Amino acid sequence: MLTGFRKKRDFPVFFIGKFLYVLIEHNGYLLYEYIYVGKQDMKTTCLLLWLLTLYVVRASGQQNHVPNGNFEEVTSCPSDVSQVGNCKGWIQYTIGTPDYFNSCTNNIYISTPENSFGWQKPANGEAYVGMYTYTYSNLDFKEYVARQIIPLVPGTEYEVSMSVSLANKSMFATNGLGAYFFESGPGQVSQQSTLKVTPQVLYNYAGTIKDTANWVRLSQVFMADSAYNSIIIGCFLDSSHILKDTVAHNFYNRAYYYIDSVVVKILDTFSIQFADTNLCAGDTITVAYRTVLQTQNNNVFTIQLSDASGSFVSPVDIGTMQANLGGTIRCIIPPATHTGNSYRIRATSTAPADTTVDNGFDISITGIDKPVAENDGPVCTSDTLRLSATSTTAGVEYSWIGPSGFSCVQRDTFIIAPVNANSGDYIVTTKINGCASSDTTTVSVYEGNRATNIRTSGNTPVCVGDTIHLSAIADGVKLNYLWSGPAAFVDSGQDLSVFAADTSMSGNYFLSVGTDACFMIDTIKIKVNPLPEKPLIKSNSPLEVHETLTLELNNPVKGATVLWKGPAGFTAHSYRASIPNVKVLNAGSYILIENLEGCIDSSTISVEINESLDTGMIVIYPNPSNGTFTIEGYVYNDSNIPMVVFSEMGNLTYKQDIVPDNKVVSEKVRLPGHIAPGIYFIELFVDRKTILIPISVVK
Repeated sequence: MLTGFRKKRDFPVFFIGKFLYVLIEHNGYLLYEYIYVGKQDMKTTCLLLWLLTLYVVRASGQQNHVPNGNFEEVTSCPSDVSQVGNCKGWIQYTIGTPDYFNSCTNNIYISTPENSFGWQKPANGEAYVGMYTYTYSNLDFKEYVARQIIPLVPGTEYEVSMSVSLANKSMFATNGLGAYFFESGPGQVSQQSTLKVTPQVLYNYAGTIKDTANWVRLSQVFMADSAYNSIIIGCFLDSSHILKDTVAHNFYNRAYYYIDSVVVKILDTFSIQFADTNLCAGDTITVAYRTVLQTQNNNVFTIQLSDASGSFVSPVDIGTMQANLGGTIRCIIPPATHTGNSYRIRATSTAPADTTVDNGFDISITGIDKPVAENDGPVCTSDTLRLSATSTTAGVEYSWIGPSGFSCVQRDTFIIAPVNANSGDYIVTTKINGCASSDTTTVSVYEGNRATNIRTSGNTPVCVGDTIHLSAIADGVKLNYLWSGPAAFVDSGQDLSVFAADTSMSGNYFLSVGTDACFMIDTIKIKVNPLPEKPLIKSNSPLEVHETLTLELNNPVKGATVLWKGPAGFTAHSYRASIPNVKVLNAGSYILIENLEGCIDSSTISVEINESLDTGMIVIYPNPSNGTFTIEGYVYNDSNIPMVVFSEMGNLTYKQDIVPDNKVVSEKVRLPGHIAPGIYFIELFVDRKTILIPISVVK
């Protein structure tokens, strides 16, 4: 029964009367419990001590066996480098001098997040330690930190994890970080080279750790074969076995790592290990997952991301792997993830179905949209190159880099009188809360001077068959003129003529004026209108004086205007025109002019007007008649005159030819006796015209 707690570090067991008091550390506090034991004999005491061992395992469960594993507790704030001993419980294990960094100090060289080795926020809290894993001048130089831990239970699997980050000012990155457990320590050894021990935990699976922006969480499982009560942390590979990569220049010629959040805990059946606390939308991360029991072959592990409040009501899958044992999963934080400070991650499995607890701490994710980079190129050496950028993420900082060492921290910038060496890719980067996104715009710079004040002109509109005239003037010296336009038209010159235009030549004509590759563009729009259709005209010629002349256009074009012109000053503007009571002076050529948007065509017709001997009339009498009547009149020649008679219904009733005598018509006609009374029509074709006369037959 729990009766109280106080902060402490040891684990005393003592009797008071008939009660055994057990004090056990739990999460940095000492819990004490009393048990009634009655008579205190050796057998009872041994049994209770065995029960105590089980209790310790149960009570410490998932707790960290490394006190002050996040390096937050201090005996005093560090005042200079090489003061790991100021971090409570920790010591330097060799004569190599690891460093303790804490924001509580006034010395900027050993503070956080900025210090003499670089810039990094602590993975947790305000502090971390740092150490060399490689130096160029002393190839086997190493630094180690050590401390006593809560004893491990032999035969128990433990997960050993820590967060590491390569210091910004390191020239090299290495592998070889790990942990060595031992009993009865820690002591100190007088050497600065690699420890000649075999670490139980070596994180070589991670390769050379190069990340300077984020904390990399390293994790490995081992089974304790002794009741280890001490730990040493550092690099355990000597110069003949270590791997190193060059990651930077002009910095310290060594590899230096920050260490934080050292955790040793009993392995959970199904769990994840991830320690980064600051991520960016779009980041790629690696999440380690552990499972003691082997799952089925078709099992799928999935890493899930919560919402910004830490809820997994609607989780987002960020990485999967089909496997039946523990391992690592490469995951991607979705680029569209919103900025938030309380994200969590967890893992699930399908066969069997299981879900881990989340990673145990809040993760800050910053969402930053991809910016848009633009330029006003291509530009010439006489121009000003202008670069601009936009971002939909508020509050971002902008920075540019480009050819010939160009750099700028303004959103919009420019280069006056650029040269060819300024051609190339310009990259704009936006940053906020340590997260960055970039876009690239490519610039072309041409040698030469660009023309100015360009003026183009042309004789638009024109008609099919006409000549298009193009001309231009511009300010500048030794300018080249290049034209391009519809129907694959290309030509050079300041003034051009394009013959025999057709409608396919309508459109924009582009003029490029400049020197070499430096051109300015101007445009003129030319329209080629089609010709109207050839007019088809007719008249009622020949006719005699006093009759009415009619003129008619048979195929009018929509939208076109018409103009008739003829003798005696005649004009008209309609498709059908007439001249009543014509005279001989109205005879001659009549022309129709059709105009469609300035394009014209015409046709001509000849009109004949004859003088008649008298009125020129053909008369029929008597009318009405009983079907017998006389036709009289004058004609111009003695050609036979066809005559037909139609009923009112249009039925042919009678026909005959009338033969004039000396241009005089006098013919008595008798219609067949069976013709019924009614109205009939006499049709005569006289002197190339048709005469229609109605008659009435009565009986």
